[in-house]
Amino acid sequence: MAKRTLHLPGLRNIKTVLAVLSCLLFYMLLEFFSGYLQGAVSNFAKTIYFILNRNEPLFACVAAIVAMQSTIEDSWERGTSRIIGTFIGGVLGLLLIYAGNAVTVADLSVIIIPIGVFIAIYISNIIGRSNAAAFAAINLVIILITTGKTTDPAHVLALNRTIDTAIGVLISMVVNFGIRRPKRPEKKTRQD
Repeated sequence: MAKRTLHLPGLRNIKTVLAVLSCLLFYMLLEFFSGYLQGAVSNFAKTIYFILNRNEPLFACVAAIVAMQSTIEDSWERGTSRIIGTFIGGVLGLLLIYAGNAVTVADLSVIIIPIGVFIAIYISNIIGRSNAAAFAAINLVIILITTGKTTDPAHVLALNRTIDTAIGVLISMVVNFGIRRPKRPEKKTRQD
């Protein structure tokens, strides 16, 4: 019988958990501070309130998990792909929603969503960001399916998804940068 060994969690595992915890705590702080700006009058204060009034950490947590990689460079690449893909999917989702609203045929979503996924992947490939294609398609599908099922207009939903994703990626980057892998001592070579 083979002897089983207990594997301790790796540094990436720990950093991912810390990034998710940081997202959750950050959103709790935002909720606390946004209450102070709720009755804002000036346009600047209203803009700050919109940015700070984040009530759903789901997409930030998902972005933090996806962006956390073994190295800072890999995290940066994955995180920027996530943000670019989210932006592509958001803009394309808005365009398709507005185009769909102009057409009077009922329930075109069965046709519009697959066409949108095709376009999102195609645009990602054209701009040389094929690693953003899945994120673009996912965001597009989320926006097209959830629009009308929430009280937020489509453009607010798309903008919120992009902001939440950026927050999660940034938090993941800070955690990954702040907790570095310990340097291994250099091996001494014998010189004869």
